[in-house]
Formats: sequence, structure tokens, C-alpha cells
Amino acid sequence: MSSTAARSTTGRPLPAERAEVRFPGLPLATCRECATHLRQLGIAAEVHLRTGQPFDSRLDQVECIAFSLPTATGRLAQILEYYAERYRETPVSEGEAPSLALRGAHVAWREPGDWQRALASGEV
Repeated sequence: MSSTAARSTTGRPLPAERAEVRFPGLPLATCRECATHLRQLGIAAEVHLRTGQPFDSRLDQVECIAFSLPTATGRLAQILEYYAERYRETPVSEGEAPSLALRGAHVAWREPGDWQRALASGEV
């Protein structure tokens, strides 16, 4: 797992109670589905679209999914890792790993359990 100082997609530091997950290459509809799953857990979640680049239908349209952090993170990690594992290789991801930004760190997803372990250990 690699971790670096967490900043939002706008470059500003993330508040402690907020987080963002980025799934390179994931289609907009799938990101909306993931946000809906988080909302079913009572987690406020929103899809942030890319801005500042010409539209290209071959590229991913989503910058990140921003969400509030629940006190219990087990089910949250399971849902996020489901999408990371299922959509690991998308045609436009170009080897870029999904990443989770929260509590002052970025944690890249490399294998099943990365985010589960990081959230459980308090590493992030």
C-alpha cells in the first residue's frame, strides 16, 4: 500500500469526516451505482464529474466519488473493494490503480483487502 498526503480533487486538504475514492476508467453509470450502494448504508455520497478537459467518450468522465465517513467502516470497505476488484482492468485505466483519499492519506488499491486492512488498522 502506498500512502501520501490526501487532498481533494480540487487540490485542497480533505476534511477529516470526508473521503474520496477514484476508480480510473470506471463508467459514469457504474460510479453512480457505487454511490447508490453507499447511500443505502446511510452514507452521504456524490459523484464528481471531470472538468477542464475536452469531452472524450473513450475516457472516464468521473473524477471521484466523494462521501462522508461512517463510524463503522467494514461494510464501506467491502463495497469499495467490490468495485475495485470487479473493474480492476478497464480499457482506459492504463495501469492506474484505484485510490482512496481520507484522513490525511492516499491509499492505492493493489489487491483485495488493501482498503479493508487500512481502515481497520486506522492507518488512514
